[in-house]
Amino acid sequence: MAIVSRRDRRVIAWQSYRGAAFQTSDYITAIRFSAVTIAHIYFFKKII
Repeated sequence: MAIVSRRDRRVIAWQSYRGAAFQTSDYITAIRFSAVTIAHIYFFKKII
């Protein structure tokens, strides 16, 4: 297995999320992931 950097892992996670968003079976997971992402963006903006 190749060593995957943290940035690459984030890109892979984002791509898999984008794919999951178009699958009804993973609809709840996509909503949960986007909610967490929005919360993180809001949190970091509040700090900065």
